[in-house]
Amino acid sequence: MKITVTAEDIAQGEPKDAIYCPVARALTRVWDRPAWVCWGTATYFADRAPDSSLEFPTFLVSFKFDLPDQVNEFIERFDEGDTVEPFEFDIADEGVMASYE
Repeated sequence: MKITVTAEDIAQGEPKDAIYCPVARALTRVWDRPAWVCWGTATYFADRAPDSSLEFPTFLVSFKFDLPDQVNEFIERFDEGDTVEPFEFDIADEGVMASYE
């Protein structure tokens, strides 16, 4: 799956923020659900528990994806305040599923 981090993602991205960094913004757009990016991996949460609040949701299933080295290097430069440019990267079409009971 090809992911494009745009100039808008960069301009609106937040350094050192797992949900609002440019990479998370790009993944959220492609997946159409919130992405959480942590060094080396990206995760999206698929199913919310029925008794979960909107403010503090509890998720039952997530999918984790490994991120390529170029993404980790971009995140590091962005978090340090360096100038970064839009780019594309590929990740697997399917992530590793984790269930929470």
